[in-house]
Amino acid sequence: MQKLTGCLALLIFLLWSFCVWAAPWAVVANSGINGWDPSNPDFEAESIYTVDLGTTPPRVHGPFLEGLLVPIDPVSGEPVYGGGVFDIAYIPGTNDALISNFGASTVYRINFDDPLKPVLKGSVHLQTGIEPDIKSLSAEDIAVTSDGKLAIVANGGFSPRIAFIDLTTFTLSSLFDLYEGVPFDPANPPAELPPLFYANAVAITPDNQTVLMADYFTGAAVYGRINSARDGLESVKRLMLCPNWDAASESCGPDDCLSRPVNVSIAPDGRTALLADAGWGMVSVLKITGPGLVEPETPFQLWGFPDTYNDFLENLHSGGHPARGKSQSIAFAPDGKKAYMLQNGNNSTYTFDGINWVGNPIQDQLSWIRIDGPGKASVGEVWKAMLYSKSTSQLFGVDTLTVSGDGKFAYTSNPTQSGAVKIVSRVNLQDFSTSAVNIDSSFPVGLEILGQKFYWPMFLPAMTK
Repeated sequence: MQKLTGCLALLIFLLWSFCVWAAPWAVVANSGINGWDPSNPDFEAESIYTVDLGTTPPRVHGPFLEGLLVPIDPVSGEPVYGGGVFDIAYIPGTNDALISNFGASTVYRINFDDPLKPVLKGSVHLQTGIEPDIKSLSAEDIAVTSDGKLAIVANGGFSPRIAFIDLTTFTLSSLFDLYEGVPFDPANPPAELPPLFYANAVAITPDNQTVLMADYFTGAAVYGRINSARDGLESVKRLMLCPNWDAASESCGPDDCLSRPVNVSIAPDGRTALLADAGWGMVSVLKITGPGLVEPETPFQLWGFPDTYNDFLENLHSGGHPARGKSQSIAFAPDGKKAYMLQNGNNSTYTFDGINWVGNPIQDQLSWIRIDGPGKASVGEVWKAMLYSKSTSQLFGVDTLTVSGDGKFAYTSNPTQSGAVKIVSRVNLQDFSTSAVNIDSSFPVGLEILGQKFYWPMFLPAMTK
């Protein structure tokens, strides 16, 4: 009887998971513009748009929640604009999603029972303590466990900590400092504090045990296992992202290039992780061998997107094509056999205006990576689809690329705010043709497809109980 009950419960959950919306919907974050001056005719409040992906072409609705995704001034009672909303993360098993406001250090929870009428359900301010011992975190990247019970938030700046949010109660569990090694009691710290690491992007394995972070500033992957209380990590470890790192001199080998990771993505099977690089253009390939266990794999650095150091030197002064490999977001196909990468178009040529060399930006590009096995990857095809956005830099951790649940389409927004366009690119992954989804906002950045993060292996054991 218990086994039958478990099977029926699983069946109900599966049916609910796949039938929440009659057609897939996407959510796009508009980070806002001119927030310091709402009287400016070009002012746009932080908001979201919803996109019906079941229509051809996709139909855009919004903006929604203007004036609600920002803090309220306690004196004037007026909204405080300008913090910018960035990343969106769906909460599995619900009709809800989270969105980050960087300047407000706040994560908002939005319900999409009706995608045409999103409802703000609440917010969590990422701050603890009282003066003079206040700790806070500017919210940018968000990762959610596959059971929908925990969110981890990373900062897009110089903050060596991450936030743990209990999604059952929607409260802040902790702001966890990323000291190397096993956590210590803050009230009784060691005489010499361990090194502190940064988390500029964050991802969680489908088994809800391992957290992997991109540390742009030191060129490393930071990782650890979620503790039993789900308010921190059992230990914090670091893997420098170059093949021949020398710990004594704190330098790479003479022929190595240190990656500057800005985002991280984990395969559906939870065994392969890829980190997008903003420095040289390589992709760092890691293998997750167990809970809290991460190691470099084959190859450690995947080149050929295209960019090498020699190409960079040659093109920097030639007036021709510069380094093009820099990337911002990576998203796996549902079957985990490919991963797609949003790359900067950068500047195709430079023009001398009499004083300075001025870059001529070209459109961003979509490339794909072949996954040859756990922790193994090779170059698939490079610059396969030309996107509508044009950019030369990257946001930390914000997911600006997502792949549809059937694996047929990729959707990309702006990998940064500079040079942003009002268009989300829709790429047909069969022939790599591209069409435009017009988002009537100046800065569409983070985007998410609702109802996607469902990992079958995570729920399979329920059938045997």
